[in-house]
Amino acid sequence: MSFGSVKGGYKYAQGATFLEAEDQQAALNALAALTWEATIHPDVRFIAEKITRDCASRNDRCELTAVFNAVRYGDPEIPPLKNGVKYMNDPRLADYFESPVDRIRMCAKGACATDCDGHAALICALLGSIGWACGLRAWGPAGSKHYTHVYAVALFPKTGVEVYDRNGNMIGREFKEAIALDTTVPSFRVGSEARRGNVLNAYFDVGVGADDGKKRFWPADRRRRI
Repeated sequence: MSFGSVKGGYKYAQGATFLEAEDQQAALNALAALTWEATIHPDVRFIAEKITRDCASRNDRCELTAVFNAVRYGDPEIPPLKNGVKYMNDPRLADYFESPVDRIRMCAKGACATDCDGHAALICALLGSIGWACGLRAWGPAGSKHYTHVYAVALFPKTGVEVYDRNGNMIGREFKEAIALDTTVPSFRVGSEARRGNVLNAYFDVGVGADDGKKRFWPADRRRRI
């Protein structure tokens, strides 16, 4: 996720359309919105259900691991993902954003490669389709204002804990942690992520989120240093 700079913001491509974002947070939010829409597509839901077919009901860890492994290593029972998703760089002209639905269709045709934001979007779409509060996290080196990598994060546990205000009105859900799911770094497993640097977050779910133990209301979770 290395956005090409343009005057006044950042340039990215969605399909064959060039779009400009005010900054990298706005671009990350745009990718999150594209991913969020894919969570209700029947093909995405079907694949997510099939990936997690061997997980017992409410086995959150199993679902996260199953989706991670299917995207990373492949699942022979799911033709589009039988060999997993390979990493491949974006075009040089712009950062390329694609719908997870389009990625699945491309994989079904035998072209199954995308960069880190494509991996992250696909993972979040699959998890979101089966009820996970998920989001995208952009990472950049400490001391830099530029973000060069994106991966998925899932709020754990899946259902969270309901949070109420003083009047007894439910205002959201609280989660214990945000679990990283980065399928593009060869040595990473479920929960692995870079420990030093700056990050941006774009969570889908409205309500109380979790970010390394810090409770935040969407969309207040912005740029922070780790």
